Amino acid sequence: DRVIPPPPIRPEPPRPEPPKPELPKPEPKPPMEKLPKKNCVDSHVGVGSTTYSPLSGWRYEVTENGKLYCPGTFDLGWEKDGAFDAVVLVRDGEIMAEWGECPTDYDVYIGDFIIFYTDNSHEYLGFTLCLEPDAFGVATGSGGGLQYAAPEDNVIQGDCFVSHPEYNGVDKYYPYYGYAFQVTQSGCMTAETFNVRDGYSKLYLMDGTTQVAMWTGTDGPDGVAVTAGQVVQWNVDDAGILAENIGFKICFSSC
Repeated sequence: DRVIPPPPIRPEPPRPEPPKPELPKPEPKPPMEKLPKKNCVDSHVGVGSTTYSPLSGWRYEVTENGKLYCPGTFDLGWEKDGAFDAVVLVRDGEIMAEWGECPTDYDVYIGDFIIFYTDNSHEYLGFTLCLEPDAFGVATGSGGGLQYAAPEDNVIQGDCFVSHPEYNGVDKYYPYYGYAFQVTQSGCMTAETFNVRDGYSKLYLMDGTTQVAMWTGTDGPDGVAVTAGQVVQWNVDDAGILAENIGFKICFSSC
């Protein structure tokens, strides 16, 4: 008898895989320049649209570890005029860095101080400096909207003011520092002590943009008349502070 083979088994065509569910796309991370403003400090009021005043400056303390970056322009005039104005990093009393361009991705730590100082002769567009991912803690005020830093705690002492918060009449003050404040009552201003780096550290009395007086070295104010609304501006732009430069204590009184 003839054996008839079974018909060949045809393989089933592959079944199409069911479509995979579409996963939601992750939201894009916002660019650094859109971080909250509290993570940033400006060189001056009106940064981006106006130049800073030649009497600008401030001192901020870092309260969380992070990296510095700049979301926009950083213009202190180094390429045009040289290294007159700068941003300085101070750690444990030592100058770690001095910048005329943005310190991108530079590590900073709790307790560091970021200082912006000018030498009272230039005006540029300035900068916005930010800390990622955390925030600066304000060690100096905004000066009521003026283009300089308000004094820190312990600088204004009753009817007197001193060169720096740690003033004791013995130890020298620190470099790259400054503040300004408005006189609230007319009277006379006299230095009880005055010893600052001659020609580099300067105390100004300003009336608007007009310089009324300037003191440096050991020549402090002695019975100088001041009027309400004038501005006292203290500016230190040199690292070579001498041991005898103890700063000053200046008091107001009636004339």
